[in-house]
Amino acid sequence: MDINHFNFGCVSGLGFRPMPPESHVDSTLIWFKQDPNNYKYWTNELDNFLEKYRDVTKRPGQGQNIVKCDYGVPRPPGKVCDIDMNRFGPCKKENSYSYGKGTPCIFLKLNKIFNWQPEFYNDTNKLPEKMPNDLKNDIKQSISQNAATVSISRFVNLDYLEHHISRSLWLEIPQEYV
Repeated sequence: MDINHFNFGCVSGLGFRPMPPESHVDSTLIWFKQDPNNYKYWTNELDNFLEKYRDVTKRPGQGQNIVKCDYGVPRPPGKVCDIDMNRFGPCKKENSYSYGKGTPCIFLKLNKIFNWQPEFYNDTNKLPEKMPNDLKNDIKQSISQNAATVSISRFVNLDYLEHHISRSLWLEIPQEYV
């Protein structure tokens, strides 16, 4: 089949950073020793990923379309939300993203999905029975926030800095890309 028949922008997914090296592209494992020379690859990957948030001149429009966003305050059309990197706690460049402590930071991101508008669970009485209880509790707490909730605690014990992605932080894709 011709590759043009696929609309890759419509494939949903949750991505993560840092990604493994190309030599291990099939792996989702992040492996390192608590030695700066050993985890340098991973911290460099995060530096590259976060650079556009640190330096507004590297963003589209060189930062002219950046606004402060918050829960309950919709982002104006054509604008992007400023990312407050101070909210990243230990997950900052100056802390080597906690790799030196053996507690590496991993950033989750929603992949671009053209023309996708999420549907929120606004009625907590209609949550799926099979949904994990921790996720149900997060959703019940975020109803007024219209937020996408991420729960991966069934897999591993993690500390979250943020459980929710505010609706106001979502991207709008320019019409020419749709």
